[in-house]
Amino acid sequence: MKVMKKPIKGEAVTIRYNDATIQSTCSEVVDVPHKGPDAARFVILSKEKFGNGRQAYFMQEGAEAGMIIESVITDERERKNRVTFYGLFPAN
Repeated sequence: MKVMKKPIKGEAVTIRYNDATIQSTCSEVVDVPHKGPDAARFVILSKEKFGNGRQAYFMQEGAEAGMIIESVITDERERKNRVTFYGLFPAN
């Protein structure tokens, strides 16, 4: 199993969700130590619709890891969704 590296703010990320592949930029990364030593949240902005509590897949260098969609906030003015993902990144 390939170890996934935690995304870096400003880095391009690829997410697979509902048979669609979404490419976006990571706008925020936060460590979440109370959920585990390797736990982190990261945020993207996307025009795609995501569902709270659903599973998506973070793709990196030919590998993928399951992530939980923690929240989706729609910005009607910008016509984008602010999507927060949660996952474990043991490489960091």
